[in-house]
Amino acid sequence: MKYPRCRMMRPHKFNARRCTVNGIKFPSKLEGRVYARLLADQDAGRIRDLKLQVVYVLQVSPKITYRIDFSYIDCVTDELVLIEAKGKETDVFRLKLKLFQARYPDLDLRVVKS
Repeated sequence: MKYPRCRMMRPHKFNARRCTVNGIKFPSKLEGRVYARLLADQDAGRIRDLKLQVVYVLQVSPKITYRIDFSYIDCVTDELVLIEAKGKETDVFRLKLKLFQARYPDLDLRVVKS
């Protein structure tokens, strides 16, 4: 009798622990906690239009994109807020952050660190 092989999941390169919140899988507990807090804020009416994994184009040719973890509208100021959850800042993140700020200087990008 053949048994299915157990797939061992490779550990994350930064030791992040995957988690699930409301059926949505997140690559880290930090990202899951941020999402849970934003859901609570949305239920309380402080924010609206919560979105996950919003893609912004940093450069057209060659195409470079940046995927922001969360975006929402602040109900008090009626402004778009972008949230990036980072446990560890990498060189690639710092470079893409600079490109993002140069291309979209009017957008409010907040980095949540663990």
